[in-house]
Amino acid sequence: MSKDGKYSMQVAGVEIKKKESFLDYIFGGCEMGLQIFVDFTMSNGPITQPNSLHYLNPATNQYDRAMRAVGHILEHYDSD
Repeated sequence: MSKDGKYSMQVAGVEIKKKESFLDYIFGGCEMGLQIFVDFTMSNGPITQPNSLHYLNPATNQYDRAMRAVGHILEHYDSD
């Protein structure tokens, strides 16, 4: 506190950084590759059982729906 009862502060330096966005990377030449991996171990149940996490029915399989949703968006950024 100074003699007049006020506080003072000195700043030694300021650095301003631009936060890059996803599109900044894409337009800057960044290439992406989409890979999806699924665990088909028996602990998730056989693909022939409707209560299995891997049941082969795209209308009800949550894994399939999630992969399609994410893949549909990211396929536009996949370099090959």
